[in-house]
Amino acid sequence: MKALLWALCVLGAAGAPADSAARGSAEAELCLACHSPDGGAPPPRLQAYARSAHKDLACTACHAKAADTPHPAKMPKPDCASCHEKSDASYKTTVHGLAAAKGSKKAAACTDCHGDHGVLRAMDSVSKASKANLSTTCGRCHRAEATQYARSVHGKAVAGGAKEAPTCT
Repeated sequence: MKALLWALCVLGAAGAPADSAARGSAEAELCLACHSPDGGAPPPRLQAYARSAHKDLACTACHAKAADTPHPAKMPKPDCASCHEKSDASYKTTVHGLAAAKGSKKAAACTDCHGDHGVLRAMDSVSKASKANLSTTCGRCHRAEATQYARSVHGKAVAGGAKEAPTCT
């Protein structure tokens, strides 16, 4: 049954409208035939996706192996750099990027700071990468530093809405 649904998904996505929003939405609905807890209502992560910066993309834009049926037992992580080359180049110069290049499994990756299905633009006030939320996001791994920052003049200024105050970067 799942193979039939997936075949319909692939064929449906191939015949979906050329408009990327319509194509992404149509593919997402087909994917949800299997990837939702009750076979209909989208799980919370996909509700977040519907509000995300990537909402107009098809599932397979990030999950390339999802087009394979059956799916691999362990799906590869999305390659954000395939669309975000400049951000990836910048990331590679950071302490996290340098650690990842040396093989660290603890180094922060794109989804650690930006989220996965609910990625929002940094200028969105509820984005994990927004100025107001950045120290909380960084604080998930860097607790002591985030506590110290929150108590600092800069942390207090950001908490008060100051646009010019420095934050984690």
